[in-house]
Amino acid sequence: MNEILSLPAEPNKPSRKRKSRPKRSFPLWTVLIVVLALAITCVAVLVVIIHSTVSHDARTQAELAKIRQKLVDDEIQRAKAARDSELVMARGRQEEVLAQARAATNALGSLLAQVDQVELQATALKTNEAGRLVGLHPDLVAQAQRFYETDLGQLTATADIIGKLENARRVEAQVATNLGTASLPDADLALTVQTSKIWADQEHRRLTQLQAGISSLVSESKIKMTKSKLSSDTPTLEGAIRQLQEAEVAFRQQLFVTNTAAAEKQAIVAKAKAEETRIVTEANIHASNILARAQEAVKDLERQMALRAATNAITNAAVTNLVENLENETRKLELRRRASDPEVQAQLAPFITPGYWTPRGFDTEKKPFSYQALLNQGALDPSPPGLAQLVRLATAVDDKVRPRWKLQGGSVAWYKVPSSLEKVKDAQHLIVELSPVLVEMKLLEP
Repeated sequence: MNEILSLPAEPNKPSRKRKSRPKRSFPLWTVLIVVLALAITCVAVLVVIIHSTVSHDARTQAELAKIRQKLVDDEIQRAKAARDSELVMARGRQEEVLAQARAATNALGSLLAQVDQVELQATALKTNEAGRLVGLHPDLVAQAQRFYETDLGQLTATADIIGKLENARRVEAQVATNLGTASLPDADLALTVQTSKIWADQEHRRLTQLQAGISSLVSESKIKMTKSKLSSDTPTLEGAIRQLQEAEVAFRQQLFVTNTAAAEKQAIVAKAKAEETRIVTEANIHASNILARAQEAVKDLERQMALRAATNAITNAAVTNLVENLENETRKLELRRRASDPEVQAQLAPFITPGYWTPRGFDTEKKPFSYQALLNQGALDPSPPGLAQLVRLATAVDDKVRPRWKLQGGSVAWYKVPSSLEKVKDAQHLIVELSPVLVEMKLLEP
């Protein structure tokens, strides 16, 4: 291509020498540059390919690491969820018992303060202005005497309140210490504080009646009319009650002396009869007052006894119901604990493990055995046929999913081996005893 072709000389023209042109060629540096560019391009392509391969491997390893980490995180979350569930259940029970303990503590503290208040009111009424006004009315003095001698004597003992209050505070402190842990409070603690709360409410109502009695004396003294007026010489209520007591003693003594004198002095019959008439009249008046007070006291006592009997009946029924509920809940917790025991679950594995086979054929959904199906099949009957039916279900070769019993003596002569017989009987007893919680925990179908 680079050669220059020579043309033939034209005729009749003298030939003329032409100058030859030099051959064209690429400079060496240009070739080197081209080769270098190609080399760089190849290296770049190779680097891109290697980088892409390494990046792909790195992404694959990262994805695998993420999957493994997710599996670990899921397992941690499941374990945490189980722990959280236990903590939530324990926390709920702790808060329930703690609330009951605080309610009992508050009720007993309020009762203790109320007892002090009733004692202060009763003591103050004996000597204060309101009590002196009550002392102006003889019938109110008689009521006040009955109140101090009978009603106030039934005031709740402070030592009893303090003892129950200390017990309630101990329960509160114990439950508060374990708050937030998985520890479940004992059933006895809840029963103790609930009983104390019921007792405190009953005593509170009785103290309220005593306070109402004091208030009634004061309010009646302001309503009743009398010719006597309050003055510096007016006795206190305590003094008026003492005077009433002295008058009653003097009356009895006078009556005795008068009757004795009448018997000894027959000569002065007329005077004695007149005196006797006067004494009898006064005695009748006093006797009527005493009888009226006695009748009122009897009625009051009957009302109190009826109220106490009704209160006791309600309390006994509530406590009985509470105890039954606590016993049922305790039994349920114990049954759940036993049903969660790995040894028990291993013993019952042929029945609680989800599978496709059933005595009536195969199902498309994996499920544990149905308790009702076991019952209908007679497998829960403690008789020999019932035990044999249970063994048949636990050793059926058609069931390829659930664990199978390996009994000494085989599935035919197992009952001749004592250990195998006891194993079957124990499993049947466990299913019957734990059936409610096994169904509740979805270890058995209903």
